[in-house]
Amino acid sequence: MINIISPTGLNPRGTDAFGSGAFRSPRGGSRLHAGVDYICIIGQDVYAPISGKITRLSHPYADDLKYQGIVMNNRYIEIQMFYLVPNS
Repeated sequence: MINIISPTGLNPRGTDAFGSGAFRSPRGGSRLHAGVDYICIIGQDVYAPISGKITRLSHPYADDLKYQGIVMNNRYIEIQMFYLVPNS
């Protein structure tokens, strides 16, 4: 069984100027949102949504390296978390 928890302890982001934060919500044209956006307060801790290991640092946009995140996985699932600043 896969158990994914909110990494912020808060709810997924609702609909705002950027669209809906829900999985598979429209993102313009035929593109669908491939993730879930969680509400986060600046400076708060963010926790792993699964039990697993961080396997690499990542960037959501190949042409814009200012945004960063992590990829973590276990034997059942891989999770990508973006727009965060990992502790080194």
